[in-house]
Amino acid sequence: SGIGDLMLTCMGGASRNKAVGARIGKGESLKSILEERKKSLEGVAEGVATAPAAEKLAKKLEVEAPLVMALASVLDGRANIREAIMTLMTRPRSEDFSRLPHLKEEEVRRRCAPGPFNMSGKEWAAVAAVQAVALLGLGAAFFLRKKNA
Repeated sequence: SGIGDLMLTCMGGASRNKAVGARIGKGESLKSILEERKKSLEGVAEGVATAPAAEKLAKKLEVEAPLVMALASVLDGRANIREAIMTLMTRPRSEDFSRLPHLKEEEVRRRCAPGPFNMSGKEWAAVAAVQAVALLGLGAAFFLRKKNA
C-alpha cells in the first residue's frame, strides 16, 4: 500500500476505483454500477466502502478533508459530480497541513537565533544574572559604608 496504490488508482487501467469513478462520471448511478459488478468478476471498488468511513472519521476528528467529503457526497447521492467539483474549485485558498513542519522550523529558528553581539538567549540570561549579583553586591557595599560612617 502507499504511493504505489495511489498511483495505480489514479492512472492504472485496471483500477477498480477508477473504473467505478469513470462510470459515475459518465452519468451512471452507483447502484447500477455496483449491481453489474456483482454479477461479473470485476471485483469490489474499495473506495465505495471506505469513502463514507473516511468522511465519518474526518468529522469525528474535526479534520478538514474536502476531497473525501466531496467523494462521499457524490457516492451517497447528496451531490452530483458537477456540484462536488464546483464546491472544491470555489473553496477559499488556505495553507494545507504540509506547511506546518516548515512553520515550526522557522519558529524554532527565530526562538533560538542569536541576539545582539551574537549571543543566545541563555547567554543573555547568564549575563543578566551576573549583572544582578554585581549590582546587589555594590548596593550592599554602599549600604554598609553608609551605616558604618
